[in-house]
Amino acid sequence: MKEEDAMRRLERVLRLLGHTADGVIAADSQQQICYWNLSAQKMLGYTADEVQGRPCYEVICGRDETGAVRCHPNCQVRAALLRERLPIDCDLLCKTKDEKDTWFNFSTISLFPSRKHGPVIVHVFRYAHQRKLVEQAVQDLLRVAGRAEERPTQLVNGGEMAASEECLLTRRELEIVSLCAQGLSAKEIAARLRLSPFTVRNHMQSVLGKLGVHSKAQAVAYVFQRGLLPPAVAPE
Repeated sequence: MKEEDAMRRLERVLRLLGHTADGVIAADSQQQICYWNLSAQKMLGYTADEVQGRPCYEVICGRDETGAVRCHPNCQVRAALLRERLPIDCDLLCKTKDEKDTWFNFSTISLFPSRKHGPVIVHVFRYAHQRKLVEQAVQDLLRVAGRAEERPTQLVNGGEMAASEECLLTRRELEIVSLCAQGLSAKEIAARLRLSPFTVRNHMQSVLGKLGVHSKAQAVAYVFQRGLLPPAVAPE
C-alpha cells in the first residue's frame, strides 16, 4: 500500500509540474519515459503514446554547441545522478519529429517516490532557439570580424550590400539572410517567399560564396554587424 501511495504522489507531482507552458519529461531509473506533458508534445512533435516507455535519449537526441551527442545511455545526467549531483541546466539542440533542429534549455531535477522505487529524472525545458542563434552569430562575428573589417561595406540601391565590385548581395539574398536570422529553415523560407527549397538553398550558397564565410550563422553575423537586417527581422 505504501508503494502504491508513493506512486500516486509521484503522479500528482508530475501532473502539477505538467500544467505549465514548459515541456516536462520524466524518465525512470532505466531511462524510459514515464511522463510527457502536452507542452512537450507541442515543442517536439511526439504524443505521449508515441514516446511512453522509450529511452529518453532516443527521443530527445540532444547535442551541444560542438555537435557532440549529449543524450546517450551513460549521459551526463545519469552520471551526475549516481553522484547525487545533478546539473542545474544546459542548452541542447534537439531534432523534432518533423526533423527540425531546435535549441531548448533544459533544467533537471530528481524525484525519489519511495525507497523501493528508483529515482525519477524530470526534465523541464523551454525554447532557446533565438537566443542560441544570436549567441552563435556573435561568436562567429568575433571570429570573422578581423577579416570582415578588411572589406569596406556600404548600402547600395536602397538595401543591397557591396563589400567590393565582385561581392554584392541582392535584395532577395538579403531577405533570405534576414529570415535565417529568425531561425527559419530552408523549407519555411521557401514557403514564406513562395520559392522552392532548392532555390532558397542556391541563394544561400551564393551568399556564403560572396561573403567568404562558411555557415548561415556567419552570414547572419556579417550582415547583422553592418546593420543591414531590417528592424522587424533583426535577431532579438
